Parts: sequence; structure tokens; C-alpha cells
Amino acid sequence: MKNSGYLIAIVALSVILSCNQGKKDQTKMIDSLTSMSGARRPDQQCFVALFEKDSASLTLHNAPDGKVTGKMYIRYGEIEEMALENELNIGKINGEYKGDTLFANYMFTSGTMNKTIYSNPIALLLKKGTLILGAGVIVNYLGRSSFDKNKPLDFSKSRFHFKPVSCK
Repeated sequence: MKNSGYLIAIVALSVILSCNQGKKDQTKMIDSLTSMSGARRPDQQCFVALFEKDSASLTLHNAPDGKVTGKMYIRYGEIEEMALENELNIGKINGEYKGDTLFANYMFTSGTMNKTIYSNPIALLLKKGTLILGAGVIVNYLGRSSFDKNKPLDFSKSRFHFKPVSCK
């Protein structure tokens, strides 16, 4: 049943994001991206990021104990041959805020045919209501990936600035 839900989301996202031209189309895309996450919950926040031909949606659920869970969809508009990015990443987020930064683990599948589940740390800086996806050096230890504590995270060159939108 989960696979059919992902398949519907993939097809809908592909159709929606293929029409990425003009403000009117962007508004339609934002509405469609936010409606993909399902029914609205009181603890739910929705965000959308657009960068050139790339787009992403993020839905977060804030638990009373401070834990944050959610879903993130990333669609890359143009993929170069031999690129590290696939056309579509779909996954779940699990983490918590430390100060103004959400540190989470992003478990995702990449591409529509690949069933491999990848796991990467992510950091989202909350700045003036916008979540900015950061970049940092990732180290692997005993099969787990995490940010290198000796290297700073960089939020200045992020292509994804998640703006809050109403959840539908």
C-alpha cells in the first residue's frame, strides 16, 4: 500500500513539476506540492523551495517532546549525464531542533526505479521563518553518517530556501 502511495506522489509530482514556468504555474505547483502530504494536522508545518528548475517540498510534524518528523520531496529539473543527483528524491525526516537549526536524518530513495534507501544527515537553519538547507562535510563511522563536528556547516550557498506555505 505504501508503494502505491509513493507511485501516485511520484507521478503527480512529475506532472506538476514539468510545468515549471511563470508565476501562475509556480502557484499551482506550490498548491499541488503542499496537498501531497495528506490531511492537515495541528502540529504540521509545510514549506516549498524553488531554485531555477529544481523544486522541493517539506512537511514537518513537531512532537511535544521536541522531536521533529516529516517528509521531503526534491525534484531536480535538469540532470546532467553522470550527475550525482537523480531526477527525484523522496524520503522521511527524523530529528530535532538545536537552537535555531533542525538537525535530522533524511532517509530517501533516489530516482523512480531505484529501491535502495539512502540515509544522510541534513541541517535546516530557521531564519526569519524560512528554513535554509545547509551543507557540510559528512563522515561515516560504524555505518552511520553524520556531519563532521570539526567543520562548520555552510548555509550561505544553499539552493533550497524553504518558504512556509499553508498545508492542504
